[in-house]
Amino acid sequence: MAKAGAVATWAAIPVAITACGGYGSSSSPDDDEPGDVSGSVSQTSGHGHSVKITKAQIDAGAAVTLTLTGGGHTHTVSLTADEVGDIGEGARVSKESTNDGGHAHQVTFN
Repeated sequence: MAKAGAVATWAAIPVAITACGGYGSSSSPDDDEPGDVSGSVSQTSGHGHSVKITKAQIDAGAAVTLTLTGGGHTHTVSLTADEVGDIGEGARVSKESTNDGGHAHQVTFN
């Protein structure tokens, strides 16, 4: 007598992608994959940070919040879906980061 086995099927499982995605990107620009775009971060108080938006985030076209790393602390910068699209098209987008540790940074993509 044969036993019935369970068969997994992914076709019937809905997948949800949140519109805000991308929070907490902590990769350095040295880890860039083709299509990733590193931001230029203004230096404040003698220290710098790095940040990038990945090709996957650009392709998704949704708003993202990215984390600036380095300098012994972090900041975040939020990009709207329109700004993400602009970056993907090679347009220059500049935003101010959060004010953490008593200062903020100007972040420019492209």
